[in-house]
Amino acid sequence: MNKNKGMQLGAMLAAMLLLSMAFVPAVSAKVANGQRNWSDPTTIKDIIDKLSKAGDKAGKLFASLPPEAQAAVLENLKVAKVTSNVTEVSKAGSGVSAQNSGSYIWEKAGYSLLGIKLWSYFQEIDFGYDGTYITSDSRNRYGEVYAPFWGFIGKTGSYEQGGVGYTSYRSWTQGQFKLCVGQYGCVDEGDPWLDMTVYGDGQHSGSQGG
Repeated sequence: MNKNKGMQLGAMLAAMLLLSMAFVPAVSAKVANGQRNWSDPTTIKDIIDKLSKAGDKAGKLFASLPPEAQAAVLENLKVAKVTSNVTEVSKAGSGVSAQNSGSYIWEKAGYSLLGIKLWSYFQEIDFGYDGTYITSDSRNRYGEVYAPFWGFIGKTGSYEQGGVGYTSYRSWTQGQFKLCVGQYGCVDEGDPWLDMTVYGDGQHSGSQGG
C-alpha cells in the first residue's frame, strides 16, 4: 500500500468513527465488550442532566439517542419513590386570648430509581387563631417539575371543611403530573394528594398519599 492510499484509508476510518458517534451528541457511555453500556447509572444521569439543560431542544436530543439509551432514560425518569415533608414557615405567640398566626407548607415529592427529584406538589395554609377558633384562613396549591419531559397537568381534586369561626380548618387537594415524550406518549404519572388540618390552638395534623 502506497503512502497516499494509506492516508486515504486513515481518513475514511476517522470519518466513520465520527459518524458512529454523531447520533449521541455530547453524551458518553461506558464501553464493555465493544458495546455501549446504557445501564451504567453515571451514564444515564449524565444524559438526563444534559436533557434538563437542553430546554426546548430536549426532544431533539432524546430522539438522537439509540433505542437502548432512550429506554434506559425513560425507565430512570419514572417514579420509584415518593416522600413528604412539612415546613413551618412562621408561627407567632402562644396565648389563648391573643391573636396568633401560623403557616405550614406540605410537600409531596417524586423521585426516580437514581434518586433524581422529578416533581413536587405543595399546599400552603396560612391561618390565624385565638386559642380556640380559627380567625382567618387561606391556602395555596401548586406543582413544580425538575426533570425533563415531566409536566404538571394541574389540580385535580379539592375539598375544604371548617374555617373562620370553627375550631379547625381542613383542606384536601390533589394534583397530577405526567411523563410524556415523543413517540412513546405518556409513560408514567403521579397523582399526589395532601390532606391538612390546622386548629384553633395553632396545632396542625395531616396525611398524604398518591
